Amino acid sequence: MNSSAINVLAVPLIGVRKMVAAVFMLAVFVCARAQEPWQASIVASCGQSPQSINRIVVLGDTLIAATTACGPLQSVDGGLSWGPHPAGPLRDTATLEPQPMYSVIVWNGNLWASFGDEGVFLLRDGTWLHVPGIPPAVIVRVLEHDTATGVLYAGSQAYGLYAFDESIQEFVRLRDVDLFESTTVNVFANTRRGFMMGTAKNGLVRIGGTNKPYQTDNRGFPFDPISTHAIVESADGWQVANTLPFSVAGGMYVRGPGSEVWKLFNDGIDKYLAFAFDVVASGRTFVLSTGYKSALGVFTWAAPQLEWLPWNDGLTDLEVSSLAVVTTSGGHRRIVAGTRSGRMFVRPEPTTSTSVSSTTPPPSSKGHCVTMADIRAMGSDTMWFDLQGRRIEAPALRAGVAVMVAGGSRSLVFVTE
Repeated sequence: MNSSAINVLAVPLIGVRKMVAAVFMLAVFVCARAQEPWQASIVASCGQSPQSINRIVVLGDTLIAATTACGPLQSVDGGLSWGPHPAGPLRDTATLEPQPMYSVIVWNGNLWASFGDEGVFLLRDGTWLHVPGIPPAVIVRVLEHDTATGVLYAGSQAYGLYAFDESIQEFVRLRDVDLFESTTVNVFANTRRGFMMGTAKNGLVRIGGTNKPYQTDNRGFPFDPISTHAIVESADGWQVANTLPFSVAGGMYVRGPGSEVWKLFNDGIDKYLAFAFDVVASGRTFVLSTGYKSALGVFTWAAPQLEWLPWNDGLTDLEVSSLAVVTTSGGHRRIVAGTRSGRMFVRPEPTTSTSVSSTTPPPSSKGHCVTMADIRAMGSDTMWFDLQGRRIEAPALRAGVAVMVAGGSRSLVFVTE
């Protein structure tokens, strides 16, 4: 390259340096790496349809899925194939039809599940044993245990919250007339801020505390009370919550580590009031399913991206109702997705690469990322510069921010491994 060409390119790079100094100082840029697509799992039919997948958990090397029509399914190969669980479903005593299995959890090394309006059952020696304390006809929608206290909770439909009392070996109803006594509990979450539940009438409620046993955590939501369907926390302390779509400003909310205020964040999701059926965190990255009410499939987000990114490559059924993060025998994480029609899919976890740090996100989280493989495939007419305007040969590029000059145009890009 001749010296006159260098001078011509160096002049406009002065503007780039000023922009970077002002906007990108101390920021973290996140670029999604190329990913393998979703792979359809082999799922054995139980003769019932549909068999919506309601929740997926891990018990040792086995995955367990709670289904509406087939009871529990299991996978022993990391989600690639599924068959009936040896215990089978709980059956109606009159019709012998399988009871809907709404939730499942592994607690104290055992499998616990909720079936229809029959309450909660413990699997012991291959038999489902009824756990007393929850009245007949009360539907338990979700089970979870507080990892800090070890308490197992059951969230019911319209009858609030129950906790398992180990001293008497039965569930006990917890009462708070103002917050949750007659509401539906949609979801539980273990977070750094404590154990939380999302309710249908009073939004997020934090369980436990020095002053009050139950406290709402709804600052930033458009009004209080509000129905909250999802709450999850990432490895770096960010939190995501979902409010039901019939609210005026429903959808996804986020807040950063240390922040007490939720901020509406639906960017990138085409339908503004998309309903989150499930949200999980894989490391720093959130994975969201929109279920059958929006049928937009799966999205991912990691701070400080400016929008949710669709993550549907290879996903042939967009009505995803449940997600799980599982770790393979080789130590790699993958995402398992279950759909309303009973189909299952697996995919390696979304990976991100970080470079330079900041308080301000990049101008766009799409279209400005290039990998080392991309760079090797580019022609010799593409030139690379650092932020001081110095030419860099392609083999010397490292992960971070760089300036790419090709075809007479200049772009600020984020180079990933």
